[in-house]
Amino acid sequence: MTSIVYCARPVYDCSSPCIGEINDIKKQYIFNIESGETSTFLLPEDTKYKIFFARKYTQVNLMMKESKSVEYKNFSDVESEISSMYQILKYNVLSGETTRNTSISITANESVSWQVEIGERTQFTAYQLFFIPLDMMFLHGYYWSKLFYDWIFFVVTFSMTVLTNSLETKNNTTFFHSLLLYSCAGFLASAGSKLYHTIAASLDSRSFDENVLFTISVVCFLIEFFPIFVAMLFSYFVRKKPYISIFSTLFISICILFLGAGYFIGPCFLLLSCIFKYIHVSLCE
Repeated sequence: MTSIVYCARPVYDCSSPCIGEINDIKKQYIFNIESGETSTFLLPEDTKYKIFFARKYTQVNLMMKESKSVEYKNFSDVESEISSMYQILKYNVLSGETTRNTSISITANESVSWQVEIGERTQFTAYQLFFIPLDMMFLHGYYWSKLFYDWIFFVVTFSMTVLTNSLETKNNTTFFHSLLLYSCAGFLASAGSKLYHTIAASLDSRSFDENVLFTISVVCFLIEFFPIFVAMLFSYFVRKKPYISIFSTLFISICILFLGAGYFIGPCFLLLSCIFKYIHVSLCE
């Protein structure tokens, strides 16, 4: 069953032969090789591993060399899983545990994205969580699904926001409310892109299980729409209780930076609105 929470930051472009770290913390190594190239990964002994492909490739040879060499060519019947954290589809072509040092080699006659996951224990660090949006951009783009259409959601959403803000400016909309408006636009655009990638992965895998429901309800909607609700409350209560509203929203916006919400854009505009309002309130006293 797919693990719902996973946040160890992937390692990209590890030079071949890539050597896996010897510990029990989950780690992802992601490779993108072109036709005719060979990529090699060295697994330490007594290490649990999973090998994932981005698609069901037909022209790929996978060679494992432990006590003897074993070659795999048929990957037509493999299990797929959707990463809730990154909204990508992965095909688990091979998994197991090594008894001694093992090398894994991939040779392809087509462009191949593949991943080795080693370790069992999930580790959370601020560094890993902060860079979730950046890893999502990499994985939706060159390094995995090659379906980076997030820019469409941001262009459309922010174009509508600029138009709305320009019209509202005639009604004396303040700079503070403009910052909140752009913050909400960032979260809405991010929610749209996450929902798109989740539905696309679900359709490709032909599955709609509890993991997909969790991704849509929590990752796509709760994490992205909660900051919008906070921005609305901030706009309403800032006149009545300015300092409480400012510092509580400031704290929440910093926390949101570590949830992968808004692709940095939403949280940064929310932070700017807090800073601007604090300066404005302090000068007006």
